[in-house]
Amino acid sequence: MYVRDEFGYVVRLVKELKGFKKVLLVAGEEKEVSFDIHEEMLAFYGADMKFRAEKGSFIAYIGENSDTNNGKKFELV
Repeated sequence: MYVRDEFGYVVRLVKELKGFKKVLLVAGEEKEVSFDIHEEMLAFYGADMKFRAEKGSFIAYIGENSDTNNGKKFELV
């Protein structure tokens, strides 16, 4: 799972790896995979070197690599 902070006050990676699960499938098989996203997962060190999460809009992506474009928006309030 990759997460993008849409409007951070500090420049960060476009998509950051925040979760990983290895799922084995046979051809044609589907499985539901879920991730819990916690505020601490969205935190970063700011210019003042304080570790915190900013309230705002994020996008979560699920895929085999960071090139995936199946994002779903969510808000940290």
